[in-house]
Amino acid sequence: MNIRSHTRGGRSAARLAFVLVAAFGAFAPGRAAVSVGEAQVGGFFSQGYLTTSNDVNYPAETSGGTADFREAAINATLPIGSKLRIGAQVFEYRLGDYGDDRIVLDWASVDYNVAPEFGLRAGRVKKPRGLYNEALDLDLVRPFVFLPMGVYDPRLRDFNASFDGAMIYGSLEAGQAGSFDYKAFYGTTDISTKEGSGVADYLRNAGIFEPTEADLDATYGAWAFWNTPVAGLRVGLSYSVLDSVISSGPFVPMPVLEGSIELPAYKNMIFSVEYLKDDWTFAAEYGRDWGDARIQVPGIGLDNLGDTESVTWYFSAARRLNQRFEIGAYYSHFSAETAPAGEPDSQGDFAASLRFDINEHVLVKVEGHYIDGQAHVFDTPSAPNPNRAADESFTLFAAKMTLSF
Repeated sequence: MNIRSHTRGGRSAARLAFVLVAAFGAFAPGRAAVSVGEAQVGGFFSQGYLTTSNDVNYPAETSGGTADFREAAINATLPIGSKLRIGAQVFEYRLGDYGDDRIVLDWASVDYNVAPEFGLRAGRVKKPRGLYNEALDLDLVRPFVFLPMGVYDPRLRDFNASFDGAMIYGSLEAGQAGSFDYKAFYGTTDISTKEGSGVADYLRNAGIFEPTEADLDATYGAWAFWNTPVAGLRVGLSYSVLDSVISSGPFVPMPVLEGSIELPAYKNMIFSVEYLKDDWTFAAEYGRDWGDARIQVPGIGLDNLGDTESVTWYFSAARRLNQRFEIGAYYSHFSAETAPAGEPDSQGDFAASLRFDINEHVLVKVEGHYIDGQAHVFDTPSAPNPNRAADESFTLFAAKMTLSF
């Protein structure tokens, strides 16, 4: 988010137990999930390493190398009859200072599938957004450590992953024209300003306020994909709105004063294409975020209306070589269309990945990035980059092992 204005104890033990259960379950022999009566129980644990060059910290504090890069989850689903299903997942992650290994209820929903054409899901629901947002946790389905960060920013995972509300969905047959999948949702999302909140760092990165409170009225949107008559080709569009986002806290230039940033309607649109052919997967997405931004500091009479806009796109290719190996590469580009004067306004990222499946439960990924520009790089206490330069390039290396069951 780039904002332009006319001025400028107990939890540790619980975490350990959670990770041990997930890691132990990952070695369960012979099955992709564990059956407990009618329920299916699954999970994963991953541990990684990140390092960057040129003293750049991205996407977290990585310039000296860090092993603070991990995820774990346990989920369960239970069918009730032929149309009703309930399920939930608990999740924890750490990406440098982000996530803070905090265990959260990632999703928990009741799903009533009336027919292929119509279903209803309610509770804490995974957010339909682009090609892969609902499958961010599934390392098994891709070779990449990081999906293109302009669209799937890992720092916002706790915010973009799910919402509290309801969603309708279905698939409509269209004869020789293929079929259409649709989803529409309405609900709300928590905006945390706790330690480890990536959303708070997004707000903090503007350099205007130190966010102590944040909230929104609602989030809503729609997602639609056309499964074309060409085998393996699908094309889609997703659109979502964050309604009345407001954050408040001390005004950075004069911390004794309180102020706020309000976005009456912050919008996101993503156009997506994916093509599967034999052992190849090709994908491309174009995304845009935009909205007005109102900055107020009553103590000095400041009340300015600016705007915020960013554009991102990428194209990727991946190929399964054999049962053990898969390779992938992508190029992504991010631009802050309304970056403040003097700030980096674009960033290109070329990534190449190698995945090795040790067995059906254990996989290892290594990935290298050459990144040109720092428009998507923060300068905050969680990711200090006081010398951000518009034209400076750097590299990011990522390695990750995932155990799943």
